[in-house]
Formats: sequence, structure tokens, C-alpha cells
Amino acid sequence: MMRFTFVLFAIFAAFPVFAGEPDLSSPPATLRAYLAATKANDVESAKKCWTIDDGNASGALDVVAGMWVASRKLVAVTESKFGDAGVKLLGRWNRLSCTDKAIDLTSERIGTPEVKQLSDLARFTVGWQAGDGEAMPVFFYRTKPIFFRRVEEQWKLDANIFTDTDRAADLFGATKIWPIWRDEMQIMNGLTAAIEKGTIKDVAEFERELKSRVDVLKAKYEKK
Repeated sequence: MMRFTFVLFAIFAAFPVFAGEPDLSSPPATLRAYLAATKANDVESAKKCWTIDDGNASGALDVVAGMWVASRKLVAVTESKFGDAGVKLLGRWNRLSCTDKAIDLTSERIGTPEVKQLSDLARFTVGWQAGDGEAMPVFFYRTKPIFFRRVEEQWKLDANIFTDTDRAADLFGATKIWPIWRDEMQIMNGLTAAIEKGTIKDVAEFERELKSRVDVLKAKYEKK
């Protein structure tokens, strides 16, 4: 009975918890809200913390905010169903930087940040410490400043600056990495749904299904 209760708890942990309406009143508040939304696996709240030039018509924010949540949910449900053997099969999709511990440490590092504002743009510097991003996994690790843009009365993470592109649609060009990340996210979400529905019965079947989907992805992008 205890084992059954634990499995149920672990599976429910993969579901969205909903972080609530994010506080976007200042750059530090927005970053904290984004971290909270990601930890809650709440993609919709996480997307509200970002702005991009096309208003997300390209779906860029779905990937910018969603790929981390997709990884978190897949790891959680895989571990609950197939244990460490299943998680090991995920390889780099089991991102230490996406764990609750990494997100919590990042929240601590925000502390009293250095924020420099120029009109509707703000430059935010996180107080990273020695070992952060290496010995100590953290979420959203960047050695350069993070930029926020004021949209009406709200401060949002600037996805154009974050992705180093002027036009969101350009992210999905033929020579870009973002189409691959988008497809990886879709595979992760598909595997999570299959495990939750019980259509993948054991770790051997999970390994076959994972390999099959990844092989299709590799074939799509391999050089002709």
C-alpha cells in the first residue's frame, strides 16, 4: 500500500500545479514568477513572463518556456513508473538544471540583484557564486546579463534578446537549433502522455519507444 501511495504521489508531481497569475511588477519579481511557474510545471504562467516581437504567433515562447517543463514532467513520470533504469535512458533530457533543487538555488541567488534600467529596457545581473552552473546545478544560468522589457506596466523577459534574434520566426529557420528543440519537446510530451495513460508497460518497452521516436527525429535532420 505504501508503494502504491508513493507511485501515485510521484505521478501527480508530474502534473501542472498552476503557479497562479505571475507578478510582473519588476524584473526580480518576474524572474521569481518564472521560476515558480517552471517549478509548478505551469507552461501557461511561464509564457506570461516572456515577451517576443510577434506576440508568439510563431510559437517561439511555447518552446522557450515549454522545453524545460517538458523535460521536468518526463523525468518525474519516468522515475515514478520505471525508476532509475528508466531515467538513465533519457540521457541529456534528464537535465540537472531543471530539478527543484536547481530552481530553488537560482531563486536564492536572485537575492538583491543589480538592475540597470534604461527607458523600457532593464538589464538584470544574477549574483551567481563560485561553482554555480558547474558543481552546483542552477536553472537559467547565464554568465551575461538577463534583459527585461516593459510592456505597458509589466516587466517581461525579452525573448528576442535571450535568443539573439530580431524576428521570432527566424528561430525556426533551416539552419537553426530551435526546430530540433521544438521537436524534442513534442517527443518528451508524447512520451509523458503515453506513460501516464499506461500504454507503455515496462522499461524495455519504454526503451524501444524512446529509441524509435528519437531515430525518426535524427532521420528528419540528418544531412542528405
